[in-house]
Amino acid sequence: FTGVLVNLLEKGFGPNAPANFYGITAFAEKPFTTPREEYFAHADNILKMASDKGLAVFLFPAFLGFECGGDGGWCAEVKSASVADMRAWGEYVGNRYANYDNIVWVIGGDADPTPVKTKLEAMVDGIRSKDTRHPFTVHNQRHVMAVTPWPEADWLTINSTYTEGVDYEQGQAAYKLSPSKPFF
Repeated sequence: FTGVLVNLLEKGFGPNAPANFYGITAFAEKPFTTPREEYFAHADNILKMASDKGLAVFLFPAFLGFECGGDGGWCAEVKSASVADMRAWGEYVGNRYANYDNIVWVIGGDADPTPVKTKLEAMVDGIRSKDTRHPFTVHNQRHVMAVTPWPEADWLTINSTYTEGVDYEQGQAAYKLSPSKPFF
């Protein structure tokens, strides 16, 4: 394999979530507003190791979680954050990872982005204000291409499909998309 899908902020699936392996949480207080340097320094090292091994990192700056609910994602915290908070969060991660050569930004995460779309757009704007070279894709809920809820998004440079098993219709639709975009 040549790429890995990574949640920059793990919420529910790691053994110490939402803390990292060493028990350090990403935020000192309110999510998206108080990044903890020790947490992100560790993340920096992991991303550099992936780069050294030639791995592309499809990086979620704020994985929403299944159906924008439950404890596996950050959707509730995104809903609680202000648009300004999410813009500032995007600026923080965009600035921090702008010089990494192996990043593909992934927005959303296993959910319909509609309930938090404005806040995700603010986050993307923040990332793009600091990082103008990395591509973006989106991970929606099953059976929805990345471009479907984001038809006018000029930042969405890579389409994706989310299918189950041998479902090829979405791939054909992505291939026929106009204007065309690379997809996976």
